[in-house]
Amino acid sequence: MAAVLNPFVGQELGILLTEISTANLEALAGFIDDGTIQLVIDWRYTLQETPEAISYLETGHASGKVVITVT
Repeated sequence: MAAVLNPFVGQELGILLTEISTANLEALAGFIDDGTIQLVIDWRYTLQETPEAISYLETGHASGKVVITVT
């Protein structure tokens, strides 16, 4: 999908594959706990607000991740 969309967006799109394992998740949690990795969430939207989230991302002003919550 990224290869198809890449010519039409202003950002580089790629695919990231990883193996999910308890050891990897524990290591990631450790990095977060000790401050090696900082989580930056700019804004949270509900699933119904997805169009607004996309519009916000398109402005280029997001200073962190934009989260869409599915309940």
